[in-house]
Amino acid sequence: MLTPEKMIAEYGAWYKDGNINSKDLHDQIFTKSDTEELFTFRKTNDTRIDKVNTIITSVLQPFYATFSHLGSFDFDPNPWFLDRVKINVALKPDDLAETAIDFLAQKGVERKGAPIVALIAKYLVMKAKEDNEVHGVFKGVRALPSAANQLLGIPGSPADSVTGIRAKIRAYSAASKTVDIAAGAVPTDPVEFVTYMENYYYAIEEDLRDTIKDFVMSRTLRTRYKRGFRLKYKDNYDAGGATDEIIDTEVKIKGYKSHNASDMIWTTMPENRIGYRKNPTNFGVFDLGVKDIYQIQMATDWYTGVDFINPSWIITNGQDLTD
Repeated sequence: MLTPEKMIAEYGAWYKDGNINSKDLHDQIFTKSDTEELFTFRKTNDTRIDKVNTIITSVLQPFYATFSHLGSFDFDPNPWFLDRVKINVALKPDDLAETAIDFLAQKGVERKGAPIVALIAKYLVMKAKEDNEVHGVFKGVRALPSAANQLLGIPGSPADSVTGIRAKIRAYSAASKTVDIAAGAVPTDPVEFVTYMENYYYAIEEDLRDTIKDFVMSRTLRTRYKRGFRLKYKDNYDAGGATDEIIDTEVKIKGYKSHNASDMIWTTMPENRIGYRKNPTNFGVFDLGVKDIYQIQMATDWYTGVDFINPSWIITNGQDLTD
């Protein structure tokens, strides 16, 4: 995993104390993991989450003095599963010996105590959050490597790690459980897009519309909306009004990197968005193993997942519901 070749090419295959130290190491920029903030997370010991929604039909009727039953009461189960994910990394601290960053290699004989191990652990946590945001939480589709690849220890990809929001909405839509507004293709013109969102909003049945607080989309579409809003409602904007709301409402327009390259725009009441984690304290804590004295193996795993309590409260613009 450790690749110090560029360091050796620049500084040579030797170490001089104080030439380079930890203050000279600068982190890369990681994508913020913010899509999961839409969901209320809970800790659980379960790997299957069971929710049941009640459905009652009309009961009110005009009175007359004979008993006449009206109404039915039904139960609609909505189970879903958490996905077990892991981080597995192997490294040899000795790869850094006699390089300009030798100070990250071990000082004693036990490689697990090398400073590079703790540093890598920090980066693994940040990178895993980024992987989930970019590849998993929205676009992911859970898929294990083949049995043959598992025997060989061939890893799966971040996009295979969890079943994301889009896949779950697609499945609920295919089962006719969501409210899919026939909003049409998303306009590229900013002003037309603002009108599109307003029509989408008011096409939602009123009682359901009153429960929503935001529309979720890509960052690209959110930027398009804000530009269109400034053009369409210049007076409102000049007066200091927000440009990321449906006008005359408090419904927010929210954009996430996880949704980039998708035209799906969805919404639901905040209470309907829920997430669970099993063994959440494992995230960021690594078991350290020694494979051949010199190679350190770092490993952790946990269960995670986001979903919706009642899919009939999910509203989409009818876009990106199939591959």
